[in-house]
Amino acid sequence: CVLATENIVSPSAVGYDINCGMRLLSTPFKLEDINVEELARSIQRDIPLGEGMQNVKVNKKTFRKVMEQGLNAYPEVIAKDERLTRYFNEEELVDDILKTEDQGQMGGIADVVSPHAIERGINQLGTLGGGNHFLEIQEITDIYDEDRAKIFGLSKGMITIMLHSGSRGFGHEIAGTYMKIALNKCTKNKLKIPSRELTYLEASSNQGKNFVGAMHAAANFAFVNRLIMANFVRKNIRHSYGKDIKLPSVYGVPHNMVKQEEYNNQKIWIHRKGATRAF
Repeated sequence: CVLATENIVSPSAVGYDINCGMRLLSTPFKLEDINVEELARSIQRDIPLGEGMQNVKVNKKTFRKVMEQGLNAYPEVIAKDERLTRYFNEEELVDDILKTEDQGQMGGIADVVSPHAIERGINQLGTLGGGNHFLEIQEITDIYDEDRAKIFGLSKGMITIMLHSGSRGFGHEIAGTYMKIALNKCTKNKLKIPSRELTYLEASSNQGKNFVGAMHAAANFAFVNRLIMANFVRKNIRHSYGKDIKLPSVYGVPHNMVKQEEYNNQKIWIHRKGATRAF
């Protein structure tokens, strides 16, 4: 779903998993170059699967930076985790940020996030979650656009790694809080809505501004979460196949988001649920 509005924002049109999205890494390998099962088991030791899992732990000061700065806070996030600092490469991080929508940083406002949301999220960085989330070792079997594939550094037979995850319990708590606020406001003011699933807030109201600020804090969390997992993948590949192997990001993109965009010289709010920008 893609929903465009002039002056309202709808928490339900973004959904519970704020900034659920994807990141794709390319590799120099063909299928015969790697042991897929062995690599998968190795990655799984660093990235817990399923609901409620915890992994990379940070203090409240660092977590605040995650909420407000997104990928710009990444070096501080991993500073005390030897699994990630051992393979950290500053130039690689710069490239990762450039190959992320909004450079992995939105206008998150930590002060409008509830303590309970922070409690749920502070130890969940670097976790995949459940549902339809996945981390896959993939093989490119067909190329439909040779020129574009070359630009992205992709070729037939190449092994790639694709990640699908979001803002975990942190984003879920923020979404649920503001869905209730929007429902209460619509009910109290007797506003006509097509369903309880499409309640909304005035974007210029304090509640609307708070929702956007909290939602973008969850978006920043998700950007960091996916990059941590991507770097756990890099760590395991380099441990097994060589520390200098190039494993660049192709791109990182969200598919649950609302933000202001400009069309025909007009700023409007674009909600995307299970949909990505096609630029």
